[in-house]
Amino acid sequence: MTKGANRMLLVILIAGLFCPMGARRHVRVGLLMPYNRTELIPLMGFSTTAGAVMLALDRIRDEHILDDVDFSFYWEDSRCEESASIGAGTKLILESKVDVILGPPCSAGAFVAAIMATYYNVAVVGWGASFYEAKDLVRFPTYSRTDVGSDDLARAIAEVMDYFQWVEFALIYSDDMLRRECYFINEGMDIVFADLAYSFTNTYSFVVNGSPTTNDYDVFLDAIKPRARIVIACLDDPEDERDFMVRVHERGMDTDEYVYILPDLHDNDGGSILAGSVAVGDKQRWNDRSPNPDGKDDLAKKGYEKALIITVELASGDEVDKMRKEIPSRMKQPPFNCTTMCDGPEYQYGSTYSPYLYDAMYVYALSLNKTLQMDPVNGQRNGSMIQDNCESNFSGMTGDVRINRNGNRLPTLVVRGFDEYLNLIELAYVNVSQPNGHTVQLNVSSASVFWGARSGDVQPLSRPICGFTGLD
Repeated sequence: MTKGANRMLLVILIAGLFCPMGARRHVRVGLLMPYNRTELIPLMGFSTTAGAVMLALDRIRDEHILDDVDFSFYWEDSRCEESASIGAGTKLILESKVDVILGPPCSAGAFVAAIMATYYNVAVVGWGASFYEAKDLVRFPTYSRTDVGSDDLARAIAEVMDYFQWVEFALIYSDDMLRRECYFINEGMDIVFADLAYSFTNTYSFVVNGSPTTNDYDVFLDAIKPRARIVIACLDDPEDERDFMVRVHERGMDTDEYVYILPDLHDNDGGSILAGSVAVGDKQRWNDRSPNPDGKDDLAKKGYEKALIITVELASGDEVDKMRKEIPSRMKQPPFNCTTMCDGPEYQYGSTYSPYLYDAMYVYALSLNKTLQMDPVNGQRNGSMIQDNCESNFSGMTGDVRINRNGNRLPTLVVRGFDEYLNLIELAYVNVSQPNGHTVQLNVSSASVFWGARSGDVQPLSRPICGFTGLD
């Protein structure tokens, strides 16, 4: 018998000691996410999100992945805060003895929790955190994720701007001091836009801490009128984004000269409102979803007609919608048994980020399956080895999921806008894994169709022919 065969036999014999023939393996999964932050319930709250792991487990069982494994689930409140994420994450590792942590979904908390988990060599799979540093394998050797990095979204913005030869732009973004999604997107843009491949000029920036006011919008719009026609607007709260677009129309700044680029890491419910390529239903971005609608949906839509939404392409609307509708019933069943707490109307539909958690659980199962084949003895709690084995490509709830060997998602983003019939459609795709200048692929027959919602089907310029004042 060869030495190689002897070593393989030794591994099998040792594995047999720890996991005898017919014995089942027990894997502990930790969930780290916010519990009771009212503003986060529809986005990533425990009661509207956690059930996604059980739906993913259904798929894992149906596909006979890890048939000899029993899963148990443990959860703690991250509060979308750094200190709480470290404390709760440590508790999951040391007290609950989890083998993996799914989350936390906020970037600030995920950043510190991932560093902490590195110390214990515990796998962490992110499903909402976009911090660009996650690609640093020295600092984050056990971290992988199903969501898109802020630098990848920023590169999609840069490539779209470069494609249309827009070199000047203005920027407004908010920092809610909680999820801080736009803060991290702005960090990603700082990194990407500094690339010598691009020659962009930011003519005006406006940052709002907290929720913007109408006065904030007016100050910004007044400032950019003589400075920019290409505007990047990132607002953490979808309601704030809608209010901004209402104000754009009210101020008369939705003419054909303007383009508003709206970066969106989680599709702002787009996956649940798109059938094929046309928006349907009553949950469009321009609809007021507050208890007391302001009656300005038509005004908001007028503003959005001059917008390009750059976001992640989710799976089909029907598929995602079906999954999110099933989450309330799964929350009421074991292991969560969330009955009274989950009875309110705000808990009757899965959260915006629940599809990403679904895919995170599935990615972990695929990675663990590969790892246990290589090391059935110690692989279960070897976070760096699990990350090494997370490279995969599958059809998930968040679309075509491609994870590279470093644990980062290789996204294809979608550019949405309005066609000549004022339907919201997918105008183009941006594959950021391709070289600069080769990432943008139109999903329409020509550039004139791309700009069909504008008079003359003409592409706007970053600086109008007669200048910003019209007098040059």
